[in-house]
Amino acid sequence: MGETFRLALAALRSTVGDAKFREIEKTWVQEHQEQFDPTGLKITRLTPTSPRRPSTRPMRP
Repeated sequence: MGETFRLALAALRSTVGDAKFREIEKTWVQEHQEQFDPTGLKITRLTPTSPRRPSTRPMRP
């Protein structure tokens, strides 16, 4: 995490307070959890219309 990002989060927390910050953080994670892959791999689910094997190649930035 970059220094600018850390500073922005600290400023947000000091502006809205700990309780509201935790609420924002929890909501953001819930809304973006499908976009986040800590392994850096793009994983494609198999569906009846997609008989291919899942891709495990790293995603492009």
